[in-house]
Amino acid sequence: MLALEEKFDEKNIEFGADLEEVAITTDESLMEIVWNNLLTNAIKFTKKDGLVKIELRKEEGQAIVKVSDTGCGMSEETCHRIFDRFYQGDTFHAEEGNGLGLVQVKRVVDLVDGTISAESDPEKGTTFTVILKL
Repeated sequence: MLALEEKFDEKNIEFGADLEEVAITTDESLMEIVWNNLLTNAIKFTKKDGLVKIELRKEEGQAIVKVSDTGCGMSEETCHRIFDRFYQGDTFHAEEGNGLGLVQVKRVVDLVDGTISAESDPEKGTTFTVILKL
């Protein structure tokens, strides 16, 4: 997490957290891959002085986690294909990457019987929603 803190500081990105107390009973090391990747991407695509936020709430026997940013956003086509292997979409705003991070995230979420989706508004940001059974 220290490496993420440094990245937040480098771009002067504000970090917000709105977390309900929810006990998620799944493999902690696997979920660390998910959270690390989503937060790293949020930082990567958020402009200087932007905002990255994580929310956690319990709803109908599920944990709902949202990771949002005020980054460059993505097109509707990219949003629908973002979990496809090697698909990188509009990389104009991107730093280096191989297009496999979100594929790995999707595989991990599928492995723990969860779901992941993305919503985005170009130039306003993106929200990834992970839903896990409790």
